[in-house]
Amino acid sequence: MAVFRLERVLRLRTQLRRLRMHEAEVLAGELGRLRQRATDLAARREEWARAEATTAAVGVDATVFHLGRAYDEGLADEERACWRDAERVTAALVTKRAEVEAERREERKIEQLERLHGEREAEEEAHRLAMLLDELALRRHATANGG
Repeated sequence: MAVFRLERVLRLRTQLRRLRMHEAEVLAGELGRLRQRATDLAARREEWARAEATTAAVGVDATVFHLGRAYDEGLADEERACWRDAERVTAALVTKRAEVEAERREERKIEQLERLHGEREAEEEAHRLAMLLDELALRRHATANGG
């Protein structure tokens, strides 16, 4: 009966660990997307700066530069937001990985309990068998000696 309960608890713990692992994978994917987005935004800003420098050499109206600055600031704001979100997701990912590790430790404890329970049951079975053999030997001896 105890083995069944341990198996059931272990199965539930394994399901929890797998769920947490899946959540960690989702967070890792989100982190990758955020980092890529921030990198893409930085590259767009650099391209814009090069284009703006080329345009400045030709001589363009000041309103075009003001629009360019506003565009660059918008890209910079979005890039900073991506990095902030990436930091938030990184913290969540670290926490989730710690939860996965804790679940795995719990699984190992339950697996150890199952092994110990199995060993004890085997010892008890061996003891019962030895007792039965002793009882049979005593009965045979008593029957053989007329008792």
